[in-house]
Amino acid sequence: TLVSVDEKTYKPVGIFGKDLRMGDHPMVWWHCLGKGRVLYNAFGHRAEAYSEAENKRLLEQAVSWAARQKGAECGAPPAGAGQ
Repeated sequence: TLVSVDEKTYKPVGIFGKDLRMGDHPMVWWHCLGKGRVLYNAFGHRAEAYSEAENKRLLEQAVSWAARQKGAECGAPPAGAGQ
């Protein structure tokens, strides 16, 4: 897991007042699967998220890592992760 959310600090509420907290859960994670590379990014539910510089940087580096264009071999996160 590269990024996680701990929902103890706020209370997301859905329709009809349902408590939507899920505890600490991953938002960005990666792993290697056979010869392939998998990266999941839960950011970007709305189009505006893609105009944020940090989200663009994360996506660019993730694609580069997944395409094996740059970055470490499996076993190390994409360059710049966690910064």
